[in-house]
Amino acid sequence: MDNQLQVAFETVSICKLAEGLGIEGLREGAGQKNPFRQDRKAGSFSVQRDYFKDHAHEDHKGGHIAFVQLARPGWSKKECIEFIIRTAGMEPEKQSAGRVKAVVQQKRHKLYRAQREKAEQLPSLCMTEPGPWSVPVRERWTDGHEHLLAVADKLAESRGWKTNVLWKLAGLGKTSLPLLPWSDAKGNKRGWGWLVEKPVMNPRSAGRALELVPVGYHTRYKVFPKDAPPEKRWVYTPYVPATTNPQTGQPKRLSDFQQHLLAMKGKLPAYPFVLGNLDNPRLVVVLEGQFDAASFALAFGWLEHGFPPGVSVVGLRGVQSQSVFLSAYGMWLRKNKPFVWIIGDNDDAGRLLDKRDASNAIDVEPTFLDRLRAQGCTVRAELIGYEGAKDFNDVWRMAPPSVSTMNKWAAHVGVPLEVLGNE
Repeated sequence: MDNQLQVAFETVSICKLAEGLGIEGLREGAGQKNPFRQDRKAGSFSVQRDYFKDHAHEDHKGGHIAFVQLARPGWSKKECIEFIIRTAGMEPEKQSAGRVKAVVQQKRHKLYRAQREKAEQLPSLCMTEPGPWSVPVRERWTDGHEHLLAVADKLAESRGWKTNVLWKLAGLGKTSLPLLPWSDAKGNKRGWGWLVEKPVMNPRSAGRALELVPVGYHTRYKVFPKDAPPEKRWVYTPYVPATTNPQTGQPKRLSDFQQHLLAMKGKLPAYPFVLGNLDNPRLVVVLEGQFDAASFALAFGWLEHGFPPGVSVVGLRGVQSQSVFLSAYGMWLRKNKPFVWIIGDNDDAGRLLDKRDASNAIDVEPTFLDRLRAQGCTVRAELIGYEGAKDFNDVWRMAPPSVSTMNKWAAHVGVPLEVLGNE
């Protein structure tokens, strides 16, 4: 019957179906009355050979089958299809129950195959891949180190860390206190910055090792609106500064550094924050944000005593970082197929990590976890379940877990303990 229906689609127009259904005066073109509604608003209905649409009623649109279903709401889909085939001058073929089941299974297998292929596809960056950071960008970052160390006690305390933890992160080049892009040395307005690095495949590793190249940084700062509490915001550097005030339309006065960024015309993808060993990966732990990633590495003792071979911790920078992570690290994951342990925040964003379309259709868009599994990784995902804590850094600040507790948690998840290197 499928072949008959395809022939009928090619033979019979929507207008021909209308004649057979007793609907008079329908023609190809726009500006007609909707034959399926009492109000029949003039000019809202248009017909093409294989498609119709009511521009005033979005639910009235579709092809041959949808047209017959609207004209005969009491008919089943099978009856509508048989009517279309008969209108084309053919008698519908009878199919046994076994044949119908086989056809349905064949279609389902095609959908599953298409879904697997879709999940295996790695997204591409939605912008030009950045090169290494420029000298002015690097100099701002380097200049911020001594300013960071001067307030290390205060910053570390805000995350529940000891001061030496921040010294360690600064020593690794992962954090600094650079001038904000719109500030100069005289203004001395600074933000807490975290390194942004682009992964590059080591050409001698056959795809099994990555090297990280600094391309910029991600800085948190505060704004102080009138009659409102301070707000925390983030800015990537480099970025393309706006040249006009969005409220007044007047030209903005740019700092010398912003002029440099404007000339660069470069933007940063939301590359995740990364700690650890990217050679021959065996375990990749994915959390949300650099604070969670650093606290997690601290809880296992890796930040202070070194990471085991093949173990890394990743902090995604917002939901958009999921796609960037897959784009930048996907081939590395596919080649090595490590154990991926995902720990989402206990909030709406975290609960969306593996959310599926409510229809449960086979061909829905793959989730972040679907795509990771499609690369061959073993994936375990969970949310922070500690009462009163939104993320892992909250857990650390409330009651820092011991290495023994972390090992038990990892064992419960299914992480091979020999990978952790701290038994």
